[in-house]
Parts: sequence; structure tokens; C-alpha cells
Amino acid sequence: MAKNIIMKSIFTLLISIFLINQAFSQSGWQLRPSGTNVILFGVSVSKVDPNYANAVGEAGKILGSFDGGKSWYTQNNNLNYWLNDVHTVDQFTAVAVGFQAGDEIGKILRTTNGGVNWYPQWSNFLHTLCGVSFPNPYVGITVGWFGTILRTTDGGEKWWRQNVNTGYNLYDVEFVNEQTGFIVGALGTMLKTTNAGENWFNLDPPDTNSINGISFCDPLHGAAVGVQGYIITTEDGGETWVRRQSWTLNDLQGVFVSNPYTITAVGNGSTVLRSNNGGYSFTWQENPVQNITYYGVHFYNAYFGLAVGGNGKIIRTVSGGGDSSQVIGINNISNEIPNSINLYQNYPNPFNPVTTISFDIPQRSFVSLKVFDMLGREVALLVNQDLNAGKWDYDWEAKGVSSGIYLYQLNVNGSVQTKRMILTK
Repeated sequence: MAKNIIMKSIFTLLISIFLINQAFSQSGWQLRPSGTNVILFGVSVSKVDPNYANAVGEAGKILGSFDGGKSWYTQNNNLNYWLNDVHTVDQFTAVAVGFQAGDEIGKILRTTNGGVNWYPQWSNFLHTLCGVSFPNPYVGITVGWFGTILRTTDGGEKWWRQNVNTGYNLYDVEFVNEQTGFIVGALGTMLKTTNAGENWFNLDPPDTNSINGISFCDPLHGAAVGVQGYIITTEDGGETWVRRQSWTLNDLQGVFVSNPYTITAVGNGSTVLRSNNGGYSFTWQENPVQNITYYGVHFYNAYFGLAVGGNGKIIRTVSGGGDSSQVIGINNISNEIPNSINLYQNYPNPFNPVTTISFDIPQRSFVSLKVFDMLGREVALLVNQDLNAGKWDYDWEAKGVSSGIYLYQLNVNGSVQTKRMILTK
């Protein structure tokens, strides 16, 4: 009898583990082995090739991945360093910044051979460095404590301090293109450059909360995050900012804006938040690690991304963090050439939360498919690209969108068709 009870208990435990693993595997975020248990603070995916990524952390830990974050390899260990951020330029070049333990002297490491060797760059500065961004392989900016801004134009051989009117700690820097960049820091500090970092001017966020991270997908659309669930967004290049409701008091440490509609933020308490409507609402995303802090997040597009945090944890998604069992996006269902442009009624309708929008295009065209609310405000940009002639489906997952009546509009080379759909939650 006792043996049967034990066997039943073991069976129940195994079933529970299986169900938990199944739940996490469908959550959209998967835990990847890092080979370390040190805190990881920064992560970066190459814009040139998403197979190449780096993560950095305490004890001088630098990890590299050559398969899009599925597997990771230690590239550098230096117990005297503490690395806060990394920027992966391409498959050969990456730059990491931090400080030397004990005296907090800023340190910069650089590789030009895919992480085989990491070399200290010229340094003559006294303060901890927190963030780094390279708009191209030659021009780079790193920021740190006490208003430190350093700029290089030769790939890091020499760094020059920029004079700015702030003495506050600076935590993050983001370049949208070779000319436009942003810096954030303590007590609501926010700076902008439009000449590749030669000069910086102050922006005016709505509060004096300390801002830990900032991200822009283009010169206009960006988001910043900070303490106690602080999230703000802009649609005009930082001229005006709107405070958003995050529904958490956990400190947020990092943010990434994939496009004008898609924002991912991470932070304390295993927080992963996602907006698919430009920040109007955020939803909590389940992930396989509990009770840690995620410090860094980076996406290659709206779907493939990485986040890193305490105890060497690295999580990865190829579905935007949503349910990976749902295939979301554009699908070419037939190459048969239709006679005309057609937009069909979505199915199912009403829906919650996924619906399929089908349309025909008779020749290769630039196609835009958008969703609007009944006040005419754009809620989602689903398609914005050239498509071949044929029959197409778009599976839209309306996460973070409230119940109501919405319009979806197809624009094919200026020919516009619009229909209604109903979201019920």
C-alpha cells in the first residue's frame, strides 16, 4: 500500500512538472542556459544579423551567442570588472561598458573578432559607466555617473568627454540613427542630440522620477521607464511625453520599442510588460523565472527578443512574448492571381483575442493594413510593406486592446477599403 502511495505521488509530481513546463513553453518566453549564475545587466542583438548577440554582467562576465540566443558561450571573465551594458554592432564588433570593482573607475571593453578577444579601450575617466550606443562602427556614446558623457569617432581608440549642464547620474543612451540620440538618468534627466552627440540639449519629461531606460524605433516614437512602474511615451521625438499606466509598482529597468505600436518593458519581480498599441495599455507577460530582476531587454523585431537578469537568467521569445501556440502575422495562402483588390470580413467576428483578416491583391503592391478605434485613432499597424499578388491572411492578436468596435483598413497603392469588427473580452 505504501509503495502504491509513493508511486502515485511520484506520478502526480511528474504530471505537475509536465504541465508547468507546458504552460511555460506556451507563454512565449523560454529560459535559455547561460552557464553562469552572476547577475546579467545588459543584452544586445546585432541589427545586421540577429544570430549574433551578447550579454554582460558582474565579475566581468561577457557571453556571446551565434544562434540568436538559443545557446551562450563565455567570452570574457574579469573579476575586477562590473559590466553594465553592451552594444553588438555586427558579427565582429561589440562594445561593453562598466567599472572596475573597488575604485569604480569607468571601463570600456571592445572586440573586433566576434568575441575571441576583448580589449580594454583607452580610458582616463573616474566614474562608473552605465550605458553605451553605437549608431555606426566608428561613432559611439557611453554615459555614466555624475553627468559623464564620452564620445568616440574612431571606434573607441580615443574617447572625449562631452560638456553638458548636468551632474546627475546618467543610466542609458539610445541612438535612433547616426544623428539622433537620447540619454536618461536620475531625477528625470533627459537629453537629446541631433548632431551625433556633438551637442546635447535638455528635454522635459512629465515627472522627476529617475529614468532607468529609454528606447526609440524611429526619430519620433519612443518610450522610457523608471522606478515604481514608471512608463512614458512620445510620438514627437521627445518634445512631449505622456505618462502611461503600467499597473505595477515594481521598478522597471529596461525597455525596447520595436515599432510605433510595440513596446516591451522589464524590471523587478520578474516583470515583463508588453504593449501592442503604442503604450495606451500594457499587459503582464508570463515568463519561466520568478522573483528575479530583469535588467536588460533587446528585440530584433516585434517578435524575436531577449531579456537578462539575476542569477544569470536569459529568456528568449520568437513570438513577442505571447502564446507561441498562436501563429500571429502575415501569411500568403494562395498565389492565384485575383481579379481585383478585396478586403473580406474578419473571422471569427466577434473575436477574443485572435481574428483573421483576409485580402486579395491582383499585382505586387505596397500594402498597408491598419486598425482604428471608432474615434479614428490608429490602434495597430499590421502590414506596411510590399506584397506579391495573391490571397493573404493576417492573424491579429488583440492583446492589450480593450473590448469594442474597431475599423480595419486596407490601403493598396492608394485604393482603400474599410470594414468593422468587434472585440469582446
